[in-house]
Amino acid sequence: MKSIYKQIMLWAGTLTLSTGVAFAAFFDYSSLNKNSNPGSGNDSNNTITNPVVETPSQKLLASIMDINKASIDGGISIKQDNSEINLDVDGALLLDINNLDNIRFEGDLVADINGINAKGKINYFENKIYFDYENSKLSLKTDSILDFVEMIPNYGFDLALPSELTNFDLNAIVNQINSMEPEEVSGGYMFRFDLTDTIEIVLKSDKEYNFTGFRTNNFYFKDTYINLDFDIDEKNSDTITFIDPNIGQYQAFEPAFDLVNVLYNSFNKSQNTLNLSINIDNLDKAYLNLDADISFDSSLSKVELNGTVNEVNFDRSHKFLLGAQDSNLFVNYNNLKLSIENQNIYMLLNYLLGKVGDAYLTDGLNSITGLLEDFDIEGLMNNLTSVNNLIKDIKVSEESLDIYLNFDSLGLEAGDIILNFAFNKEEFKGINIVDLNIGGYLFDFSLKVKPYEDFNFNKEEYVAIDPALCLVDSVLALSNEQRFRLDFDASIDDKASENDISINGGLQFDIEKEYGYGELDLTDASKNNHNIKVDMRSYDEIIFKYNENLKGRFSSSFFTDVFSMVQEILNNKDDHFYELFGDMLNDLSTLPLMEAINNKDYGKLFEIGLIDSFNVTNNKIELVLSAGLLGIDSTIKLELGYDSEASSAKGILKYFKVSDFEYDGNVYNFQVNLTSFDDSLEDTRLHPGDNYIEFDSLAVLLQLGINTSRYNHYHFNGTVNLNLGKWNLTEIPLDLKVYNDKGNVSVDAEISEVPIVPILSTGKSLSLRNRSLRVYYKDGYIYINRKEEFYDAILFWGKWKPYEVYVKADINTFLDNIVYYLCNVGLGFSESIISQDSSTSDDSNSDDSTIHFENIIKSYEYKDSAENENSYFALTINTEELLKTSVLGDVNLKVNVNKATQTLYGIDLGFKLVSILDANASFVLVDLGKEFNLDSMNDYLANHKGDTDNQLYEVY
Repeated sequence: MKSIYKQIMLWAGTLTLSTGVAFAAFFDYSSLNKNSNPGSGNDSNNTITNPVVETPSQKLLASIMDINKASIDGGISIKQDNSEINLDVDGALLLDINNLDNIRFEGDLVADINGINAKGKINYFENKIYFDYENSKLSLKTDSILDFVEMIPNYGFDLALPSELTNFDLNAIVNQINSMEPEEVSGGYMFRFDLTDTIEIVLKSDKEYNFTGFRTNNFYFKDTYINLDFDIDEKNSDTITFIDPNIGQYQAFEPAFDLVNVLYNSFNKSQNTLNLSINIDNLDKAYLNLDADISFDSSLSKVELNGTVNEVNFDRSHKFLLGAQDSNLFVNYNNLKLSIENQNIYMLLNYLLGKVGDAYLTDGLNSITGLLEDFDIEGLMNNLTSVNNLIKDIKVSEESLDIYLNFDSLGLEAGDIILNFAFNKEEFKGINIVDLNIGGYLFDFSLKVKPYEDFNFNKEEYVAIDPALCLVDSVLALSNEQRFRLDFDASIDDKASENDISINGGLQFDIEKEYGYGELDLTDASKNNHNIKVDMRSYDEIIFKYNENLKGRFSSSFFTDVFSMVQEILNNKDDHFYELFGDMLNDLSTLPLMEAINNKDYGKLFEIGLIDSFNVTNNKIELVLSAGLLGIDSTIKLELGYDSEASSAKGILKYFKVSDFEYDGNVYNFQVNLTSFDDSLEDTRLHPGDNYIEFDSLAVLLQLGINTSRYNHYHFNGTVNLNLGKWNLTEIPLDLKVYNDKGNVSVDAEISEVPIVPILSTGKSLSLRNRSLRVYYKDGYIYINRKEEFYDAILFWGKWKPYEVYVKADINTFLDNIVYYLCNVGLGFSESIISQDSSTSDDSNSDDSTIHFENIIKSYEYKDSAENENSYFALTINTEELLKTSVLGDVNLKVNVNKATQTLYGIDLGFKLVSILDANASFVLVDLGKEFNLDSMNDYLANHKGDTDNQLYEVY
């Protein structure tokens, strides 16, 4: 600002002096020409000889003296460093040499500062300047300008003109004017004289030596280039008229000088306090406000910003304190207090800037260019180049200066904005911005002067983060690291028992060669070990081994496919999705974290109490967080370990730890250590030539399962084939209905005609008929109901009587006694047939109760066929391992695919029950999604809700 004032005064002074000297000479010439006798002489060096015949220069000077009305077009150009200012004036001038108070000017003024211009109309009348700008009409007395100029040195601005502009050799200048010779140019002549050694004045004339303007050379003074160029035209002076301004319409601009004065007095003090207030309303409701005091002491280099942000709509406050003192920056947010030394801030900034090379800048600029391809930059810049597009009105009073802004030309629909400066002759009161409306948010801003309030920061109360700055170098170094290893150590401690869970292991990666491998060991609550080895041979091949026996292979596409499916489900939730997971989502939505996100209440994430404690030492950062946002009354301790004395940057970061997190009676701890790649572990990698099950198609199965699960009603028709040694029971019809009620599955299975082999059957007699079976499942219970008729013979005659057997078994009891419930109760096989294999009773249950999951899946494959009904998934399940009983052998499962509908449509099932029964079944999904009722099942369950669990009932 100081430089600009100096320039303006310099240019004005230069123009005044150069024209003044010229006019002094012209007046001198005029007096001689009018008062001296012909032939008389004057030996003074200060006079111009009165010749008998007028020379060209004398004619030029005479035409200048005769100017009364003229059109004027010209301006001043100033350049300093990278700044350029151009003042263009275009209008009509009235000169009255005998009475300078009668001078008039009407015209246009355009000021262009570094490509940004402002324009308006000027009327100089009776020693006042009248300025019309957009909707504003302002007036200013010339005496007021001079009074203000006299005050400027009091503000510390040096307005003294250079000595070469104040100490003229007037005699030399007059002699130059007297001896000027015309230089012919297109349309007229030029006359030159030197105002100083560096400033040349050029007077312009037409062919008849009539004055048509003047200019200067592009002269240089104290890092500033200056040039003046004005054209004067008297040819149409008779048509020039002047209109007196309507004085009553203009506001006096003089109070603005008082604003400058009180602004200077307010901020020239070494100690100041300002109050900053920002209020934001949304849709006519209070939304947010900020109230802060800004205090500074320039003599001691102290600054403080102390305030509060109030989320009015959520009735929540955030307190903050920022400051600089004793070469430190202090930050206090909701009682989290941090400090950093200024020199470290500078070093950090220089370090980061040094790491940003030309390539990064080029990439960044290219990205910005790509984003702005469709943006009308040229239109925006054209609007920005004119202040008239932004400033629509200016109002001045004794106590305020109001500037009315409108940003519509920038494409920002913010309405009319008022920038208000409040003051009086004694003090500056503040700055206000009102009625800023962006997207329904209404902003009010004010900055006011307050009495100074002293402050001091107690460094002992703040945690210095300087020791952790070494991590910046470490992170940058690690981002370029190609080979590294991660070691894991985690535990889940059951506080009520010794049933703890532990996880440990490690993974290492070679980014450049695109591979990685490692293994994890998990010890569960039953002290069973689960070992998982993973080997990423490339980005497209991942093989694994689980407890030696289960070996599988994936490609990277499996994970991207699964991720896409999950994303699709979350983004396009259908009614069925909510039926299945609505309750879970409702539970999640009640968590404080989810409520904050759903309600856009992001301030809740930073409210007081979230951070329990924070500490930085020379080897670690400790942060304790409250788990309240997760609805848990616990804390989570985060710890980042490092070695600030490490010999290389990549060796600084050591570990990250999460500890002491309590939830549901358990304490969770997790730590990952960053170490160097260990080449000695190469021999532990998995052999790619082993036999691995291809699991990529699980993504296909998952997608088909999702498509099929979108329905609630599934109706199957099928047949069951039983082989009992030499007896074959084939094509037994089975009707199966499955209903999914928000994850609660109900099953109604019916065999309307169960084949009867008298020698195999149990019952009231050897004569049996009309045997049927109904099996229901609901709410964790299996209901079995077998009906038949037996022939009751008395002597030589008899009759058929009904017989019914039923049981209600919980699912665990049913699985433990599956042979009894299916074969004896359900199918009516005699107990002697079931127990004829002596090994059954001895080996039905394994001594090892631990389920070894690696042994459950014996085989898996997917056959993809172009034909609609020939694609299927085939799976062999080891039920002996799953159920820990040998009564049920391997189950061969075949899941058929309907490629037209992209759903699963049928199941083929085969298994061996003890050593006496081979069974296979085939089911076809005849109605997918078609509603049915389970009235008969519900009636039965209602009638038998009082049955004793696992007790067999007979009715005959």
